[in-house]
Amino acid sequence: MNYQESLYNQAVRKFSSELPYNMGINPDLSHLPQEVQDFHFAMGCNGFFQLPNEEWFYSSAAAEPFRREFKGQNVAFFGPNGVNPFFKDIFPHHHPRELSLVFSNPAVIRAIRKYRGLDEDQAARIAFLLGGMVRQLEDSKMIFPQSVEKAEFVARMAMLGEQKSGEAVVSAMAMYVLSGGSTSEEKDFMGGVYRMSEAIRGDSIIPTQTKDLGLSQVARLRNFLNRGEYDFFPDSTDSYGVLDGFPTVGAEFHFSPDAAQEFPRLWQRLALLNMSQYQRDSYVQFSRNDQDVIEIRMNPSIYPITIANWRHMRLLLPELDRAFFTITLNRPTDNFQWKNSYDVDLLNRLRTLGLLTYAGLFETAPNRADPGEIDFGAIYLGQTVKILDGKYNFSGNWGGKEGQFGQLGLYVGFGDNLPHLAYYLSMALANPFLLSALAHKKFWLNVRTLPDALKTPPRVRRNVMTRLQELINHNQRLKQASDAGEQIVEYLRP
Repeated sequence: MNYQESLYNQAVRKFSSELPYNMGINPDLSHLPQEVQDFHFAMGCNGFFQLPNEEWFYSSAAAEPFRREFKGQNVAFFGPNGVNPFFKDIFPHHHPRELSLVFSNPAVIRAIRKYRGLDEDQAARIAFLLGGMVRQLEDSKMIFPQSVEKAEFVARMAMLGEQKSGEAVVSAMAMYVLSGGSTSEEKDFMGGVYRMSEAIRGDSIIPTQTKDLGLSQVARLRNFLNRGEYDFFPDSTDSYGVLDGFPTVGAEFHFSPDAAQEFPRLWQRLALLNMSQYQRDSYVQFSRNDQDVIEIRMNPSIYPITIANWRHMRLLLPELDRAFFTITLNRPTDNFQWKNSYDVDLLNRLRTLGLLTYAGLFETAPNRADPGEIDFGAIYLGQTVKILDGKYNFSGNWGGKEGQFGQLGLYVGFGDNLPHLAYYLSMALANPFLLSALAHKKFWLNVRTLPDALKTPPRVRRNVMTRLQELINHNQRLKQASDAGEQIVEYLRP
């Protein structure tokens, strides 16, 4: 990126324009020692600049480019409705002493210097992320010495990254320490961070469509799990072409908070998983503890890429085999709407189809959810992200147990059910006629809950699924897509 367009330069210009000329402000720091230049650079990236009288001045205008830049990461860290000061203003009444002590730390300043030498714009983003450790004090039980310790840890881990991976390391490590992860230097963990950093460097995919997000994650996990042996990611453009227009599929896996004590090194493995996500501007949330549920996320893609992604994730997190999950589906363009009668009928039939895939694998339903939670077997609409030609669009509205509009979430996943759900629901959305031809209307009306599906005779369930596959096989487009999907899944088998 051209220096004149960098985030830091935007901040300097806005700071300078905010002050009267007679204050004698000179943002040129080139006459100062390098470590002092790096220190002022990091402070400026968080909106603080030193006046000639050596007092600090906070410029809200200078911090504005960073607030805009991190809209996506704010959602990724804290959810669509999360309120947290990590990415927000440091208001003028906050004394900059705490921030200046963080950026005086030798480990922190070494990381800033390293990335300034590689890519000043990335260095500016890293400085802003490290500043979040101080902003976080406002809304947490963290005391200042802890914020210095956590920032130092994140900076040490950042030294394991490179130009392409540094920001991913810092983002994932920031979430790790905010989740209560240990700041001690553990050899195995540092080795994992280094390997994932190398895997990111080997990821040649730049997302321009939503499906590319999942493809990027598969590439990174594949390189990581194979310790860099696969430095060439397969180009299956011909196979992907027949899947144009198919929905994108994602998933959100749920664990209880006790899982962090039950499963060894869970937060460390989730930190590596968060590193594997292509996150810049994407709004796809990190794996994190959210309202006493540990949510484990994956980047969305077309169904065969999502299945391949899930298989790679299970090698890093075998506990996923024991997790309930919500599968999410997005139409390429339009959101689903509860106010649209066509969508209502479509959504209810998709739910029935999802229930049947569950009933074909499992014999009982789990316990009902707590009040206010989504019942297993239910559907909802909620926030989503779509990328078209490299531009991100975040939309949807989660307004309660069913939401209002957005992507479809179907909470009926458990164990090995993801491939079945992803495949059949994608086929049905790619050609909704399948759902009309599949069974008599009374069938859709009679199977609306998981107990309904489990009570349906196995012979009837088998006949429905057999008929569905027959319809797919007799539709040229769907048959080509099904064959291509099978090839992609097999080609990307871990």
